[in-house]
Amino acid sequence: MSFKKLTPPLKEALNRLGYEMPTAFQKKILPKIKSGADLYGLAPEGSGKTTAMIISVIQKLNAEAFEDSPRALIYVKDKASALELEQKFLEFTREMDLRIYCAYDEQNIDDQKDKIYYGVDIVIATPKRLG
Repeated sequence: MSFKKLTPPLKEALNRLGYEMPTAFQKKILPKIKSGADLYGLAPEGSGKTTAMIISVIQKLNAEAFEDSPRALIYVKDKASALELEQKFLEFTREMDLRIYCAYDEQNIDDQKDKIYYGVDIVIATPKRLG
């Protein structure tokens, strides 16, 4: 399996970022995600878990913004993880119109609600903020 059956903007992002072939983990997991299955994956660091998740979210959202409501919600353990994942998403979506927002408990909650209300596609948040 290669990255052939992905949306053109996603394929372009993968090429731009130097991804030529999926890792062994991604080869196993991406077809299952594309088929709509829910899953939980455990793999060693560097196996491509984060990239697989980013690819699947962007693919599911067709690499384009749509209306105002968030269409993907990703929980992470803490602010550092949220900011790191946001940066990874921004690398992939640099030439797409997907809107990504990172919410964590050190920000003003009313400002965060407004930002999300006025339109984002992907929300990356800590459980403490959305809890």
